[in-house]
Amino acid sequence: MNSTFAAVLDQMNMDYVDIGSPTMKDGPVERYIGSCLRHLVDDVCIYNQKKVEVETDLKEDPENDNLKFELEHIPLRSVPASSLDPNDGNYRVTYAADLENERGNPAGLFGWCFMCRLSANLYCKDTRVPVCSVDCKLKHAEELENLAKPPKTQEVLATTMYIDDALEIFEYLCKMSGKDTGYVC
Repeated sequence: MNSTFAAVLDQMNMDYVDIGSPTMKDGPVERYIGSCLRHLVDDVCIYNQKKVEVETDLKEDPENDNLKFELEHIPLRSVPASSLDPNDGNYRVTYAADLENERGNPAGLFGWCFMCRLSANLYCKDTRVPVCSVDCKLKHAEELENLAKPPKTQEVLATTMYIDDALEIFEYLCKMSGKDTGYVC
């Protein structure tokens, strides 16, 4: 496992837990938020690894214009925010991150599967999350559908607090991301 990845997970106290594990105390909202945070950490680690790899190659060949272009166009997200433009230099596959996640799985083209944490060489065009297979895509769609259902009465008060906090965090991250990329949520 990459030391940066392990350190970030340790710092966030987010040891890997199988989604849907019967021993998990958290409800579906908490598990989904945990998955979103893990995916955010994945994006940071993948971005940093690609940057290190390009900078290392650029030190060996400082006059290489392709490497300079590559360094300036490393995407912040492992999955594009909208449909891919064939002329978009940010998502050209020239540098794949040489990383392993907490389970020892190598990063795929789009990092790791949102559902099972295997290598993700695909992504869902509807939800914009990396997936390893159609099965995981369908599981993710089902999970989102279940999250959209109203919670049981006794869970409403506790869940409302979490949702309000999650929305505030999400809004903040969107604003911060927009400052870096020019993309506005």
